[in-house]
Amino acid sequence: MSGAEASGVDSLIKGNCMVACIPFLVLFDSGATHSFVSTECVDRLKFPTE
Repeated sequence: MSGAEASGVDSLIKGNCMVACIPFLVLFDSGATHSFVSTECVDRLKFPTE
C-alpha cells in the first residue's frame, strides 16, 4: 500500500516510529486481525529469518 492509499483510509494511522534507534514509517490498522513486517524492516534491523 502506498502512502497516498493509506491517507485515504480512515482506520489507518500513519506515522514515524523509532525501533532500535532506526526510523521507520509505520501503518497501524486498528481493525486488522494480523500484523506484518516488511522484509526491508527485517533487513535493516538485522533480524534472523527462517
